[in-house]
Amino acid sequence: MSNKRVLLAAGGTGGHVFPAYALAEKLLKEGLVAYLMTDSRGRSFQNPPEGLMVRSLPLRKTVKNLWGKVIMVLSLIPCFFISVYEIVRFKPHTIIGFGGFPSFPTLLAGIFLKPFLMHTVILHEQNAVLGRVNRWLLPFVHILATSFPQTFGIAKRFEKKVKIAGNFVRQEFLSSPHKDFKPFDKKDPIRLLIIGGSQGALSFSTLIPAALAALPSSLKKRLHVVQQSRPEMIGHTRAFYEALKIPATIETFFPNIPTLMEKAHLVICRAGASTIFEVAHAKRPAIFIPYPHAMDNHQYFNALAVNKLGGGWIVEETDSKAQKNLENLLKSILENPKKLEEASKNIHNLIKEDASSCFLRLIEFL
Repeated sequence: MSNKRVLLAAGGTGGHVFPAYALAEKLLKEGLVAYLMTDSRGRSFQNPPEGLMVRSLPLRKTVKNLWGKVIMVLSLIPCFFISVYEIVRFKPHTIIGFGGFPSFPTLLAGIFLKPFLMHTVILHEQNAVLGRVNRWLLPFVHILATSFPQTFGIAKRFEKKVKIAGNFVRQEFLSSPHKDFKPFDKKDPIRLLIIGGSQGALSFSTLIPAALAALPSSLKKRLHVVQQSRPEMIGHTRAFYEALKIPATIETFFPNIPTLMEKAHLVICRAGASTIFEVAHAKRPAIFIPYPHAMDNHQYFNALAVNKLGGGWIVEETDSKAQKNLENLLKSILENPKKLEEASKNIHNLIKEDASSCFLRLIEFL
């Protein structure tokens, strides 16, 4: 194993780079050599694993107008040839793609060079619906490693390539000894954790407080809220909870999310793959409000996969009755805490093992 070289290709967002970092850290600890190719955004992320080599491709950022898209597509050409050079120079045993458009030229070069260098190409799909880059390249790779038990958009003829590997979560979740969920009694406080991305979701500062305000007073007086909010909405959100006399901690960022999840009886959050697997590690039931503009509507499919397991509930933000739906759902499950306990067990079934260990085993046997 110690002489094997692994090339990682990832898009420039945290959802692509952080899984690559997590795997690279595991590979480096096992004595393998790891090299990450991404774009300028991906290279700017802090605290890469010690010993990880990183190369930034000159891919132009996607813009909405036609000329900008033409420039971006043309920038793929030098990125492809740079990738060919780096792969020939690095001579990887395995190439692993983590999705995102910036990973495309490197993976394409890896597929082009397969007959000459005899390496293996693996794709990892974080979401419950196959992303565009992975969909384009799936016919030409050896393995598709998926996160969820079911991934939508995989043609039947490629199902033999699928290996369920799970998703990567931050080290603080892996090292935190999360406790099993315990139902609360009728007079106990009910602790809600509301998180909506690194800057908080704007709609969360209006939709969720309004739904909580409409709950029966018997529930409302027991609520304790910890909520992430955008900076421009903090004052408004705090004032709203103060008027309702609901104890609430409102901040733009919480550094101790694993601890907060452990204390929560219910999490309300977006449905990004990383968030879902962190909630699953924490063994906490959740209401998912998918980001409606996510590529390929992947957050909805992520939440749907959890819902089918009985591990959480979905409220669609774009529904004209979203506030009423959320209100009714909250009332139903907060009045029946056994539902929360059952969901906490079911969502934890997503966690089979550490995804890094699964990938290491895949590489071992290739």
